[in-house]
Amino acid sequence: MRKTQIVRCLVVEISEGGATVRIGKSLIPDHAYLVFGKFDVVVGSIVVQRDPGHLHLCFVKQLRPDFVNRLAHMSSPFSTLESLNARTI
Repeated sequence: MRKTQIVRCLVVEISEGGATVRIGKSLIPDHAYLVFGKFDVVVGSIVVQRDPGHLHLCFVKQLRPDFVNRLAHMSSPFSTLESLNARTI
């Protein structure tokens, strides 16, 4: 069985194909899942670059442009911690 852990991060930039996230000092494996909401959207990701406190991720499958646009226009970055519905995105 694989070890699992949940690490909160802040999405700094996002596109259909990847994202830059701020992670602090957490240790993240090369393959991870980026979770939006309360597991409403789970995105398989590969770490392509590591900078101090940041990860650059490439998504295994591209996100839909309308979903990325809604995420980009959210008023609070912490809204993605809530369940994703018409009110939150």
